[in-house]
Amino acid sequence: MAFRHLYLELTGYYPDLPVDQAKRFINRAQRDIYDAWNWSFLAGEGALNIPDSVSDGTISVTQGSQVVTGDATAAAAWNALGLFIPITQRALKIGTDQPYQILAYDSTDTVYLDRPYTGDTDTGVTYILYRPYYAAPTDFQRWVSVVDTVDSWNLIPGRKRQWLDIIDPQRNTIGGPAQFISFFMLQRAQTIPAFGANTDPVRTESQNLFELWPAPTAAMSLTTYYKKRGADLVNDTDESVFEDGLLTARALYYATRFVQTNAARYAKTTGAKVGWAEMKNDYKADYYFELQNSVKRDDNITGASIIQPSGNFAPSSSWLQRHLTFAELGRLYGSSYYF
Repeated sequence: MAFRHLYLELTGYYPDLPVDQAKRFINRAQRDIYDAWNWSFLAGEGALNIPDSVSDGTISVTQGSQVVTGDATAAAAWNALGLFIPITQRALKIGTDQPYQILAYDSTDTVYLDRPYTGDTDTGVTYILYRPYYAAPTDFQRWVSVVDTVDSWNLIPGRKRQWLDIIDPQRNTIGGPAQFISFFMLQRAQTIPAFGANTDPVRTESQNLFELWPAPTAAMSLTTYYKKRGADLVNDTDESVFEDGLLTARALYYATRFVQTNAARYAKTTGAKVGWAEMKNDYKADYYFELQNSVKRDDNITGASIIQPSGNFAPSSSWLQRHLTFAELGRLYGSSYYF
């Protein structure tokens, strides 16, 4: 059903409900449904493209500065990198420090780091330019799996930076093959001042970065599977992937709670004895009923619950529980993904 029909249906229940508020409730309901299940249509696939490391030439560093300059040999290697995996998607490993993510390059011989260099001021310093950090896709919600198809290795996403800081605080283990993905940091949007050959400030966008460890130094590609975040409805003609009964039931719960709080502003409820608790409970029950049916239909599409007629196959306890209540199913498979 189109977005316009959805929010107008909501205002049909509560005529005094502002249209903008009705739109927000529809999108809020849709986000709840996105998060309620690993829907097959939210499965995303991508790749982590890993370049060969570069260590040609040397660099000059200044303590407390975020600016690093390469000599002629280093600059020639940097300028030859191209746009497929640009230098701003790579990091400098200098001595025993953790890698410095490169935020900007002046296209000549100077890079701008994500934090000030902590070592001593020096020239002729060796380095490794490689790619330990990776930005999540724009529609990303969470990783499902990361697969090395060459070495037949399935990385396990989910480890956090604190764990890795204990195992390898200096990130001295490099060269691959990769072992796992760990959440690293949110790199906030910022304005980088003029540096090197750049005469104007450079604006960088915010992005979530994940760390690959041990970071490979030879070119390879890892296949990624992830759950998409799901988009809001914006235009009147935008259509939701969910059935209108499911969306409306959840949106009505939010609308009823809103109207209850602002009952004095709504002529149709002023002075009336309304069973708000019963209404909200009814809408909540309708929502879970519709959600369970939608989950079953989506599960049938993915085929996760189909028993293949292969000999003496007996259904496992997990299969049996998938055919019981939605609450049990959610507890069992809320963090699993099926393709």
